[in-house]
Amino acid sequence: MIAASMRQGSAADAVDGVVPRQVVEPADPNELAATLQAASRDKQITVLRGGGTKLGWGRTPAAIDLIVSTAKLNTLLVHRHGDMTATAHAGVTLGQFNRELARHGQWLPIDSAFDGATIGGIVATNDSGPVRHRYGTPRDLLIGVTMALTDGRIIKAGGHVVKNVAGYDLGKLASGSFGTFGAIVDATFKLLPIPQASATVEASYVDGDVLAQDVMKVSTSQLEPMAFDVMLEGGQYRLRLLFASSPEAVSAQV
Repeated sequence: MIAASMRQGSAADAVDGVVPRQVVEPADPNELAATLQAASRDKQITVLRGGGTKLGWGRTPAAIDLIVSTAKLNTLLVHRHGDMTATAHAGVTLGQFNRELARHGQWLPIDSAFDGATIGGIVATNDSGPVRHRYGTPRDLLIGVTMALTDGRIIKAGGHVVKNVAGYDLGKLASGSFGTFGAIVDATFKLLPIPQASATVEASYVDGDVLAQDVMKVSTSQLEPMAFDVMLEGGQYRLRLLFASSPEAVSAQV
C-alpha cells in the first residue's frame, strides 16, 4: 500500500461490529486515487468513509481490509455567489458548507438527519430530508463532480455553471451509488437564496381518512410548502407543512 496517512483499525472504526484491518486518510485527490488503485490491485475489501454517519446502512460486511476516509479532503470550498454555484471537497460537512454560503445569503437546500454528514457522503447516498419535497434530492442539485477511480484515474464531469450540456451526466450515476463506482473528490451544486421568512403549520388528527383528505387538498392546491411531512406519533396522526419565502408570501400561505 502507498505511504498515505495510514493506521491500524480500531473498535472506533468498526462497521456493524467489524473492525477494519487498516484505515487510510489520503491528503489530496492524487493520493486518494493511488490508494484506491493499490487496494484494487491487492484485492482488498475496501469501504469508503466520509463522516461515518451512514456506515450502518446495508448488510453487515464479513470482513474489511481497508477503510478509506475523506476526512482530510476538506480544504476546498469555492463559492461563486454571482453564478449561484459552489464546489466543495468530499470531506466538507454540510453544516460547514452552508455556513460559508450564508455569508452571501445563499444555501444548498439539503437537510440531512446527520449532523456530521459530509458532501461526499450525502451525494454517494443521495441523502435528503423533508425539503426535498420542493427542491429535490442532492442528485437534482448536483451539476458537477470529480471522482477517483480504482484504476488510479481522476475524472471530472459537468462543470461550474448551471447550463452544462457536454457528455454523460456522471454526477447522476454517482448519486446514490454508495461509492461502488469510485470515490467522490469534490462536488459542485446549484444554490438558492436563503428564504427571508419561514413558518411551520402543524395539524393533529385521530382519523387517518381525514388526514388523507387534507393531504390531497394541500397537494392539489396552489400552496407551495418547502417541506411536507405526514407522521404517526403516539397513536396520533400529524401533518406538518413548512412555508419559506418572502414574509408576505409566507403569511398568505399560512
